[in-house]
Amino acid sequence: MNSYQSNADVLLCGDFNARTSSLNDFICNDNGSYLPIYDDYRLDVNIQQRYSRDGVIDTRGRELIDTCIGNQLRFLNGRVLGDLFGNYTCYTPNGCSVVDYAIASDCMLNKILYFSVSPFLPTLSDCHCKLSLSILADFDIDHSDETKQITHDMPTKFKWNDRSSDLFQSVLKGMENQERIGNFLIDSASKVLTRQNKFQSKKRMVQTKSKKWFDKDLRSMRNKLMYYGRIYSLYPNDKAVHDKYYKLYREYTKSRKKRLNSLN
Repeated sequence: MNSYQSNADVLLCGDFNARTSSLNDFICNDNGSYLPIYDDYRLDVNIQQRYSRDGVIDTRGRELIDTCIGNQLRFLNGRVLGDLFGNYTCYTPNGCSVVDYAIASDCMLNKILYFSVSPFLPTLSDCHCKLSLSILADFDIDHSDETKQITHDMPTKFKWNDRSSDLFQSVLKGMENQERIGNFLIDSASKVLTRQNKFQSKKRMVQTKSKKWFDKDLRSMRNKLMYYGRIYSLYPNDKAVHDKYYKLYREYTKSRKKRLNSLN
């Protein structure tokens, strides 16, 4: 990571298997007035406090915090618009936790537009939630290789008279304009057909046949499981919701394996 930091900013995202609660990922009251420091060292100042719904701190969490402080990396969880409260990212039978993070270089914080933790979906992962973020693009476009297009100046105004209609029709019937109109119509039709073919291909890809063993009952159980997964995301500390969800999860998993094994 140190080799990358010398040339570019760093963005880490995924399951760190570390619980950090709301520990500071920066040095509080950082001040370089009384100790000799490197000239390129940036003080940890004006950094927004982060929050987390997970109040547990483990050994790996402390190690991760030390790594972030030493490399001036900041958590997006519980700090950026979209996840200001530090929502849970992992749901297991033993409880909920925050172990999945997005961590970025300190100078990247002002380029992060939002960060969010999606509701828990059992069909996406057995216990983890999807993380999403948006980064403000910052790049320059090189116009040196662009081909200069030939354009025609439009008249600022046109005065219509009795002969204008005949002249207009005469110009349209000219060979050059007829060829231009024909090429325009052909190009437009080709673009429409190409777009339609791509849409139909996508539609055919989406409408794949479901597996024979995955019948109506299994589909109903899966939909019910997904519904309670969303409820579990909203009420992660409700024991009744927790027990109901994992009961449905066990029933669905058992039925799914049974139907699948029946074909073998």
